[in-house]
Amino acid sequence: MSGFANAIIGGAEALIRKAMRSPNYVPASEGWTVNKDGSAEFNDVAVRGSVDVGTATQYTKIYNAPAPIDGPAIVFNSDSTTYPDDGYIRALSAGPGTAYAALEISTPAGVGQDPAQLFLVSGDSSPGVAPSAGFFGDVDINGGLTVDPTAGNNVLTADDTGVVTNVTLTANAGISLPAGEYAKRGALFPVPAASFQNGWTNFGNNYQPAAFVEYADGTAGLSGVVSGGTTTNGTVIFALPSNLWPAFNHVWCSPGTGGKHSQISVHSDGHVVIQVPDTGTTWVSLDPCRWPIAGF
Repeated sequence: MSGFANAIIGGAEALIRKAMRSPNYVPASEGWTVNKDGSAEFNDVAVRGSVDVGTATQYTKIYNAPAPIDGPAIVFNSDSTTYPDDGYIRALSAGPGTAYAALEISTPAGVGQDPAQLFLVSGDSSPGVAPSAGFFGDVDINGGLTVDPTAGNNVLTADDTGVVTNVTLTANAGISLPAGEYAKRGALFPVPAASFQNGWTNFGNNYQPAAFVEYADGTAGLSGVVSGGTTTNGTVIFALPSNLWPAFNHVWCSPGTGGKHSQISVHSDGHVVIQVPDTGTTWVSLDPCRWPIAGF
């Protein structure tokens, strides 16, 4: 190319005038302009290739991306040369004739790391496809989380066929669920070492360490064997987290050393206490203890 044909507009491939504009050009309203400083404004643009915004190392790119993204996507890069594409957004279709599609927000797969992903899936109740969201990575919700299932759709499911491990869900303002069954079983959480008091600790010797569990029915329980602490009546063994405290004190008879017995009490302030132990008690089981959590 030898430049513009009109030497007043351009010469030697350079734009001489401040701008080329359509006769009806009004900024931010109608028409078009191409300016000497490199800026431009159009009403509609059809791009048959890619759209690149930014620099060579910090950019947003809209194009038909190759593998591992492998499809139309909006791709982001901050400054990485090891992983050229830091993340992307793309739409996914389940194929011709299907009633749903998905929006995927992800880091690239196949780059030697497990991608963090968010899937937002549209749905149609007639084929039984429910709108849903899938998270692969940690989820931190600073507000509340409300789950509102529609008829016939399972919205919150936990089983061994679809659980992604090493995922944390945190809702600082609480999780609100409608009436129904959503968790089949609780998980044991070890009693932190700092929670033990008065010399008590885990029995060891391959016995279950002290742990607590919250059940789906609004109850909580204890498990494990503890030993080594002060056995004076009313001695605190350890303290529970406040979300498991009962509204009232509860007490159970628990087996201990050589067939001996003690009472284990869980108080409304969260203290787990040993009471009236048989003489010679050195360890005690926590397994009998289960109580309603305050508010249930």
